[in-house]
Amino acid sequence: MNFPLDSELSLPEIFQLAVPSVDGKLWPATVTLTTAAMIDLALRGRIEATPSRSGFSWSAKLTVVDDTPLNNEPLDALLRALVASRRPRSITSCIPKIGVSAATSQSLADRGVVALHGTAGMRGSYLEPLDLGLRAECEARLRGAATSDNLRSVALLDITQWDENGWTLRPEGLHPPIHGVYPEKVALIAEGALNSLFIATGTSS
Repeated sequence: MNFPLDSELSLPEIFQLAVPSVDGKLWPATVTLTTAAMIDLALRGRIEATPSRSGFSWSAKLTVVDDTPLNNEPLDALLRALVASRRPRSITSCIPKIGVSAATSQSLADRGVVALHGTAGMRGSYLEPLDLGLRAECEARLRGAATSDNLRSVALLDITQWDENGWTLRPEGLHPPIHGVYPEKVALIAEGALNSLFIATGTSS
């Protein structure tokens, strides 16, 4: 049961399938999945960001420019939360507070590519990979070479360097570099989301 990665699986789903397993279990990647969903929505032209007065990327304000459902639960969960907000939210306020982890776990379980043990989003729940071929493809994507003609791969590699699972060792207090190939409307969101992830996972200076 293999899905075309770019057309069927969202960035949070690809990332969740590729996280390092512990005794055969995939634990939810929590705030990292929200980061992935935010960048994915930006790449799809659904959200944009307005620079804040402070000039910090993570405090940029998000605006929904197209709220049409994508029929992808992790992305739609974040989109609904942003639409429901009474005013534009800063990027940093979304990363730790609007979780798409439960939606990602449930979506992958509904696709039949993982078995969900426990209740999605609840403490102690985890995923058991069923489609090992698809998991291997996702793992390869996270370890592949970034190219400017595939921005989804660029985003996955950026998230990998900044995420809570400690994929890449980094000198204390140093931010990993962000690939500079994002379109202008996506770049601010990508930078703000990655910086917010860095802060939320306790690895910022």
